Amino acid sequence: MEVKHTETNRGNKAIIVDGYVYRKINTLKNGNIVYICSVSKNCKKSLTTDSDGVNVVKSRNQHSCKNEPNERKAEARQLRVRLKKQTQDYIKSPAAVVKSELTRIEDSNLQDRDIRNASMALYRHRRKNLITVLESIAPPQAPLERVLTTSQSGEVKMSNLGRIFKYTNCRLIRGGDLITDDLWVRDGIIVNPEEIFFQEKVSADVVVDCKGAIICAGFIDVQINGAFGEDFSNTDNIEDCVSKVAFGILAHGVTSFCPTIVTSSGSTYKQVVPRVKKRNGSEEGAGILGLHLEGPFISKEKRGAHDVDLIQTFNNGMSDVTKIYGEDLSNVAIVTLAPELERSAEVIRELVSRGIKVSVGHSVANLIQGEEAVNSGATFITHLFNAMLPFHHRDPGLIGLLTSKRVPSDVPFYGVISDGIHTHPAALRIAYRVDQRGMVLVTDAISAMGLPEGEHRFGSQTMEIKGRRAVIKGTQTLCGSIATMDMCVQHLRKSTTCGTVKALEAATFHPAHFLGITDRKGTLDFGTDADFILLDDDLKVLATYIGGECVWSRQELE
Repeated sequence: MEVKHTETNRGNKAIIVDGYVYRKINTLKNGNIVYICSVSKNCKKSLTTDSDGVNVVKSRNQHSCKNEPNERKAEARQLRVRLKKQTQDYIKSPAAVVKSELTRIEDSNLQDRDIRNASMALYRHRRKNLITVLESIAPPQAPLERVLTTSQSGEVKMSNLGRIFKYTNCRLIRGGDLITDDLWVRDGIIVNPEEIFFQEKVSADVVVDCKGAIICAGFIDVQINGAFGEDFSNTDNIEDCVSKVAFGILAHGVTSFCPTIVTSSGSTYKQVVPRVKKRNGSEEGAGILGLHLEGPFISKEKRGAHDVDLIQTFNNGMSDVTKIYGEDLSNVAIVTLAPELERSAEVIRELVSRGIKVSVGHSVANLIQGEEAVNSGATFITHLFNAMLPFHHRDPGLIGLLTSKRVPSDVPFYGVISDGIHTHPAALRIAYRVDQRGMVLVTDAISAMGLPEGEHRFGSQTMEIKGRRAVIKGTQTLCGSIATMDMCVQHLRKSTTCGTVKALEAATFHPAHFLGITDRKGTLDFGTDADFILLDDDLKVLATYIGGECVWSRQELE
């Protein structure tokens, strides 16, 4: 067995054999050295090497740890050990040291995240060694500019312009991993601490102890029809309606959303579309990424709860679309349509040329029609499994797009209502296992979301909220979803056992990727907006931040 020498994180001697890391525990009288597996605390597997540590002379017990040997992780550990020995090289930046070290490695199995983590580990070691020196030699900071600002509610408060916030004692969702690290924020943007520390030679102005919480990008809901008693199809006071929902969903971790208008009359669209403008989030509510127009160009057979008398076609192409929506579509982010409608490919191409994402849904389209729509520019499927033909082995319909070889490999994304009611857990598991990359959690919530149990008005009818269901009074007919986004994330993790990272990415990175806004939303990458949330291990929201400002908190974080 080949023996590779390394060190533990504490600098103690260790070896790597067959991909497993063993830490030194004893030196025998004859000079032989005893190592024990360090993959798991409960593993009793041990090896004894000769005094030179070249050959394994004895092996005891079997591995009881559940982790399989991982050559990549072992190589990443050795890289971190070598970098740790160079913490005193203050001339080169950590990035330069890592780059120099990588040139010596041949046939590397390392991934980008391993290199990034190694660079941050080197930075943390240097910071530990230099902090005292830097504090004594750094020039005094100029007083920060303090500016009085006025919130939308008229409240006057002090601005945090130029102040550096450090969120510590936390775990970050970054680069597809859950890592232990600090989050640094300045002027509403997530910043690189390496640049602040080594180039500007300054430290944080405010340190926030997150008490072991998970930090991830803020949730993005691309399909929500209303909440808290408000319906986005209501034109009487649409601005106040949207603002009320935008504020209420902060408590559920949503920092950006697409208000969704179901099939309505042309007069409704012409009143709503110009008035609901895209805007950044704030303490007043989540940001608006643009409207989602779900209809009226859909199938009557798969209309769901949409009014059949208002459903339209576009036999005259885009002119019929603008006749219903209006000419100015700058406030629109997504349009859902049925791809089997005549001239749909033409309409899809025109909408995409205007910067609008097209989704297929509420449809009886077969797989070929769905493939034509995607190849024309459609990139999303509206609430998979719902309001479409069921999967059939001879023609899987729109569901078959998830495995189609006749569309680009990176599309389409698909929305799914992970509430345990609209989508059975087994169906949820099938979708996740087939295409986890494209899964986007949506609430598809109606006005009943956020209301207490009991009877409430629902248009011209009375609905009754019972637990997680909203039904027409006296029936078992669902009115729609009343799920919140944090509930959907929790249910996805529980039903699919996908893990914390994948569950959270389905509500953050995936919708941002679908909308093409990952340069500013959906991740904790350096340079993106500081829209993020703090969660506990049960994925319950503890606090919501937009632009680096705490806009909702379950409890005060010191």
